[in-house]
Amino acid sequence: ARSSAFDDSEDSGRTPCIELFTNSPEALREAQAWAVRMLHMHSTSAEVKNNLIVHFGQEDHTALMNLQAIFNVVITEFFRKGKCGILIIGGASVAISSAAIHVESMLCQAQDYFAQIEEEDLLHSVVRWEGLRGSEGPRISFYSLYSKMPKLPSQSYYERTPIDLSDSADKERQRKYVEKMENYALKQLFELNRERVMGKPQWLYQCVRAQFCDQICRVGFQREYAPPEEQGYGAGIYFTTEMKRALELWEDRSEEFIYIIEAQVLTGKSIKGSPELIVPPPTGSDPLDCYNSVTSDLKDIYVIFHSQQALPQFLITCTKILTLWDYSLNCNTDNDVLVVYSWILNANS
Repeated sequence: ARSSAFDDSEDSGRTPCIELFTNSPEALREAQAWAVRMLHMHSTSAEVKNNLIVHFGQEDHTALMNLQAIFNVVITEFFRKGKCGILIIGGASVAISSAAIHVESMLCQAQDYFAQIEEEDLLHSVVRWEGLRGSEGPRISFYSLYSKMPKLPSQSYYERTPIDLSDSADKERQRKYVEKMENYALKQLFELNRERVMGKPQWLYQCVRAQFCDQICRVGFQREYAPPEEQGYGAGIYFTTEMKRALELWEDRSEEFIYIIEAQVLTGKSIKGSPELIVPPPTGSDPLDCYNSVTSDLKDIYVIFHSQQALPQFLITCTKILTLWDYSLNCNTDNDVLVVYSWILNANS
């Protein structure tokens, strides 16, 4: 059953409204919150952060220039500390809001196109394609080049399946929504890389935004999906050894929920990273013999540079709980309280 949100008042026939359909109440809340933020801007500027801006083509940049003229705003692209974004300034708040929505729409199209290209590369690596007479193109035969690839209940090669935690004795675990992430194509490529990379895979974590959860299940981890606040160890794909460390590395709390993906990661031979790295450094004089990953001084952060070295396993959706903590230090009245965000997280999930 799909969740929906819409205006069903008597005036809804005359008043513009937005109707949302999603597969989960969590996604519905995220969509509602996003719509409210975009439609009720009271600022003379807006900033849209998304690293998929690097995949904009000439037509996209022409469209951005047209938006400047249509809404009488100034649009600037920026790239700093490994993050891309678009800054919209000037004009009335309604013009800023309208331009920002158009930019978000363009980014959605870029995201879908990027995922489609990655998906084609992924499937061409592991499946056999069949040509059918009279068809416009080949179709996937769900038999891998290496072993039989069974279909999931969704009739696809990837799927997210909820895990029931209602019987858990740990009440905090019941505040999480956990989904099993399965992708047969990614799994086969991961197993092939496992033969190349020495050592057992590590269970690591990455904090992501809501819009990329399904994309990661579909095509795996990508550099563009979850860049940390600072890429101090190279321009790769970042993971942490603990959930709490993931919350420190990815500080964005603008969404309704926190999304953390638990994955198996082939870290192999690792060395301390540095900001200028775009590929892992060589282990010696041979430039083709490289480390498999880089890490931080405390080895609580790992960075890989090849997406097929990581296999997403679980998506953990966490609630943000507001608690009131009565504190007496430096308080002038008995009514002073400190609002504390309590993250319902457990590394043993």
